[in-house]
Amino acid sequence: MSHNHLYIDCPKCKSTLQYHTDAPQWIRCPSCQYVTNPTVPQQIPCVSCHTLLTFPPHSLYIRCPKCFVTSVIRDHEYRNQLISHHGPKYDCFPKFVPFTPLTITPSLNGGGGDGEDGGQEEKDLASPDIVEKDIIYSLCKQRQSNVNQLLSKYASAMNSNRMYKFFNEHETMNTESDIAKDDNEIVNHKNSDQTRRIVTGYQCFVNEHKAELSKHTSNDNDDIHVSQQLAALWKQQSAEQKKAYRVKAQQIADEHLTNCR
Repeated sequence: MSHNHLYIDCPKCKSTLQYHTDAPQWIRCPSCQYVTNPTVPQQIPCVSCHTLLTFPPHSLYIRCPKCFVTSVIRDHEYRNQLISHHGPKYDCFPKFVPFTPLTITPSLNGGGGDGEDGGQEEKDLASPDIVEKDIIYSLCKQRQSNVNQLLSKYASAMNSNRMYKFFNEHETMNTESDIAKDDNEIVNHKNSDQTRRIVTGYQCFVNEHKAELSKHTSNDNDDIHVSQQLAALWKQQSAEQKKAYRVKAQQIADEHLTNCR
């Protein structure tokens, strides 16, 4: 008589249910009292990526279209073993549930022998215990998109070419590539960790030429104009001229360090 019995998993508690081929269209799970239809496609989560999968009734295997992992829907050697046993995320359910003959046919109209039972059956049928597959897939895609954005930001930060360092007079001077960022180059004495005095070559250049350009200024707007002229003149300086100002700035830093001692 075993060939006249079929098996299906409860969509709510994942208990394996056994029912006869002549069973009615609707059956009730003896474990959680959930009413289900054994003829409609079933749904289980993937054991690898937990994507909700839909498969025809009485299927034995199913392959996830997202991670391509094949899952065994029912193990014929242990027919009463739950699907949740194959995935650690679903171990909150008991691993073994005894088979119980299903002899009570649920009343879908709520007009059974007991009015309260009929109302409970109708409530079970209407409760959204099975989440739609497209909703699960949408949530998975959104979560994967958030993870990809975080990984992209992390990789961008790790591969960034931005560097912060003090200027060293012993290093080779740039000739043509230091025009745009000369005001960011800093002269710092190599032994001035305790008493640090930072002077730039551009500051020395400004101190020498600002007084001459400021003779004809009388308000704040003229000061802004003078600063713009100083920046333009600094960019027009050659590499050797800029190097001379940097050396002068280094000498000022050395003198300040000597005075501090």
